[in-house]
Amino acid sequence: MNKKIITVSLISFFLLSFNINVSANLNVRDKIQIKSILADTSEDSSQFNATLVEGENYEFDNSDLLNSKQLSAEYDIYSAFDYVTYDSKGNIKETALNAQLYYKQISIPSGGKAVVTVKKLSSGKTSIKFSGDKSISVKEINETALFNVKLMEGDSYEFDNSDLNNSKQLMSDYDISSTFDYATYDSKGNIKGTGLNVQLYINKITVPAGGKAIVTAKKISGKDYEEFAGDKWISGKEASNKALFNVKLMEGDSFEFDNNDLNNSKQLMSDYDISSTFDYASYDSKGNIKRTGLNVQLYINKITVPAGGKAIVTAKKISGKDYEEFAGDKWISGKKTNATALFNVKLMEGDSYEFDNTDSENNLTILTNADYYSSYSFISYKEDGTISIQKDNCYDTSVIVPQKGKAKITVNRVSSSRDNIEFAVYNKIQASNDDDFRKIDDKIVERSKVWTVSFTSEVGYDDTTKQNVLVKDSKENLVNVSMELSQDKKSILIYPPQGGYDVGEKYTLYILDNAHSKNNKNIKHKVKMNFTISN
Repeated sequence: MNKKIITVSLISFFLLSFNINVSANLNVRDKIQIKSILADTSEDSSQFNATLVEGENYEFDNSDLLNSKQLSAEYDIYSAFDYVTYDSKGNIKETALNAQLYYKQISIPSGGKAVVTVKKLSSGKTSIKFSGDKSISVKEINETALFNVKLMEGDSYEFDNSDLNNSKQLMSDYDISSTFDYATYDSKGNIKGTGLNVQLYINKITVPAGGKAIVTAKKISGKDYEEFAGDKWISGKEASNKALFNVKLMEGDSFEFDNNDLNNSKQLMSDYDISSTFDYASYDSKGNIKRTGLNVQLYINKITVPAGGKAIVTAKKISGKDYEEFAGDKWISGKKTNATALFNVKLMEGDSYEFDNTDSENNLTILTNADYYSSYSFISYKEDGTISIQKDNCYDTSVIVPQKGKAKITVNRVSSSRDNIEFAVYNKIQASNDDDFRKIDDKIVERSKVWTVSFTSEVGYDDTTKQNVLVKDSKENLVNVSMELSQDKKSILIYPPQGGYDVGEKYTLYILDNAHSKNNKNIKHKVKMNFTISN
């Protein structure tokens, strides 16, 4: 009995000495492999054990061709791992970014493998133990489990999918506050999906087979960067362009969005906002009006820009923030404009107003924001002066202005919750009262001409006055001039468009009758003046 005890002790001593002597001259990785091998020869021959080091990559192979095997990590709630599993044919089965394995196991398919990257260990730890069935083996490799990219706020990155048969989903950390823009393209460069200020814990970005995704980090919350990852088919590079064309509109701003795609219409994106309101007018490639909206809420109504056309958007009310963000895909461009989307008139109870339609081909619609407790009456006249439509006490009836005709609206009642009813038309209709324009002699001027419109008293320089001072070209298109109030506040300076007026072109300057003084007195006569640009 004593001899047996002595023999076992001697064997244990020699094994311990062997381990110390052999591993003394080996690096950390070699030590790990020896420890793993020794663990496989432990008394529990049904178990596989391995010790993994932070920052290293490991391949776990399942030699069982019939059954999947579970790979477990020791309990640690702060450690994080990337991993990807493959079946026996090399097909990807599962991927994970910064996974915490204290509550789950990695399932290795029968005859397949799992690649694991140790991303982070708990403070003070340098290694962590993994275990599994004896049919699992391990080796250290150079390749990381996933393709990883860290995006800081403002960065844009292009993710390319080299798999020609399968789309790929980008992974990101679970984050309820950070936001991103993205656009995805198929293998032919066609746009497949876009997103503005998306939260990626809800919306995932899918990269089409053979295609790409451009991602812009808009806001990173509570940390320095957001990590994105993809499987072995994903690669990428820093993008020179942002994912989307973005514009921030403050209250009162107007912007022209141009669609450079001649074949497809484009939908403008905006933040989900149930309180802010906007006017808009969209035009096709020939300048024909397609749609208009007055005081629309864009979480319900989306603005579509026709193929080769444009949309003018005016921010009427911005609620609870400084601006509203609009965006479009790579085909959308644009510029700020002084021309509002619509010509707006606010009428109080008892007021009347007459709208003239200068279009000889199309009937045009006057929009209104009248509610159930308000009412108005109107009469529409054809070009020859005969009545087209007459309605009394309406609140939701569209007012149609016939070709070359006119419509007179009278407000009967305004509900107690408001001061007025707003009526609006897109800017090709000229609003007028009974008086004719007072015409000023034609002028010939240089392309850089700055006009001064003088008033007898201080100008009421608000949106209404600005909408009533405009310049049109010979085709009745509004010209993107800029304006400012003079120092004495009794004149409006009208500056030429960027680059100047076109040489040889004929223009008309209009001062309409809702231009008013600081005391809200409208001008007595509308004014128009034709001018030509000299060579």
